[in-house]
Amino acid sequence: MTTLQVKLKLPDPLAAEAQAAGLLAPEKLERMLREALRTKRVEKLAATRDILAANPLPRDTRRDSSRNRRLSHRNSPYDWYSIPTQRSRASRGTARPAS
Repeated sequence: MTTLQVKLKLPDPLAAEAQAAGLLAPEKLERMLREALRTKRVEKLAATRDILAANPLPRDTRRDSSRNRRLSHRNSPYDWYSIPTQRSRASRGTARPAS
């Protein structure tokens, strides 16, 4: 946790009223800061949503989608081409006997 010392210059009536209402207590200041930050994040999200609505992203074509799937398999921790199949087991002599 960080400790900050804040010095405010307020008009006397405002300082007295805020003090009387308990708004200058550390807990109240923390809550007001959290609410202000939340409001800022919501405003930023709304602005980003408006930008995206004004400039929509192009739709993927079928060709793009299949290319993206191939590229995602390349970055996969699995080697999709070396997964054993029935044919490869049979060629290695490890095929399961037919029931």
